Amino acid sequence: MFGQNIVMKKSKKSIVQIKKYSLGITPIIVEGFSDLGDDMTDEFKNLYHSFFTKGVIQLSESFKDVSKKNFSSFDKKQRIALGDAYFNNLAAITHTLLDRQQYDTSFRLWTEILSFVKEWEDDNKPKELHKGTPYYFSGVSSILQNDFDAALMSMHNALDEDKKNNPKWDEAPGYWFLTLNDQKPNQFFKPFVDGMIGFLRDRLDGNGSEQGKYKDHYQTTRSGKLTYDQFRSKFLDNKNISEEVKYLFVYSIIRIWHLRRLHKSKVGDNLMAPLIFTNALFALLLVLDSLLKSWNNPGHKRWEFSKHLIEAAKHEGWGNSKINQQQYFDELEVNKRRDADFNKWCKELIGKSGMQYKTTKGRVLGPLESDFVLAYGLRNFSAHSIQSQKILWQEYTGILQSILNCVFKTLELL
Repeated sequence: MFGQNIVMKKSKKSIVQIKKYSLGITPIIVEGFSDLGDDMTDEFKNLYHSFFTKGVIQLSESFKDVSKKNFSSFDKKQRIALGDAYFNNLAAITHTLLDRQQYDTSFRLWTEILSFVKEWEDDNKPKELHKGTPYYFSGVSSILQNDFDAALMSMHNALDEDKKNNPKWDEAPGYWFLTLNDQKPNQFFKPFVDGMIGFLRDRLDGNGSEQGKYKDHYQTTRSGKLTYDQFRSKFLDNKNISEEVKYLFVYSIIRIWHLRRLHKSKVGDNLMAPLIFTNALFALLLVLDSLLKSWNNPGHKRWEFSKHLIEAAKHEGWGNSKINQQQYFDELEVNKRRDADFNKWCKELIGKSGMQYKTTKGRVLGPLESDFVLAYGLRNFSAHSIQSQKILWQEYTGILQSILNCVFKTLELL
């Protein structure tokens, strides 16, 4: 033991004293080791030695049995702090696995830990440990394997643990991840969060991960007024926006970001790539639908996307929407043209190679109106059809930007 010290964590009625020191295990030193008793220290020593000398992770029955005895001895007032200390003692192994890109091994380690912890909880109800740390690192390990479903479920489980055990749950890494909060430095997975925000900011204001190289963003091409700070305050940090909407948005952005990597690498085909992208876009369109309802649903009467489109058209003064709503839709012929020639319909609405979308009366749609018409048409298409439209994958960038333009504009209106 080296550099011994004591860390004190306060609760309302007691002070939890956890002895922390640098634990020497040949050939390494585990910094910040939390002492949970001699028996538990010996088990951790054996685990560290096996891993750092042989590369083997073996949670022996002895390790599990001693762990469970420790859990049972934790005073109720201390269970959160001591549980966190226990899980944090595994950080040295986890960090090494992630550095070695052994993501599946890290995921399986935390899955096994959660399994026997839950087993102990089932046998000792209503006693529980605070399992935010194992869920968080399970989520990190899943993201690094591009398993986004498992990752988001684990991160939300981490948030649930924080909500049960921490009155400041919105100041914890699980919530910061689920709301892509790049403003908080004290989070292990901040580089990933920064990357997702950079991906979004390229499309909002051009100040993202591409460092100004992406020019076709909302503020420039649509004269958008929404700032990044407003995007956060009106949406991701807004407690009045349902968690489901915010988390589905984050999930869809992570999926679409990953698809972009495949798109840039020219990975894809004529069938599955468009189908998968359509599915990811549909989640984003559902988020847009929900945000539009927040803006345009007085008395819960306007729930159809067509009603949102007409209100946006009236607000922005597009065509004759203020005078004759049915004629406005008739002149657009959205569904008719989409079904007749999907490729041409898409290209005209995203302005591919200078193409323009004109109404039956010859009126040329402006860029933002085209965005909303595209969103309306794609919302209906993806909700009612299983069709692989190659153009969606080919024009990934323009189509994604158009849908995000609608999200940004709707937030601007809120």
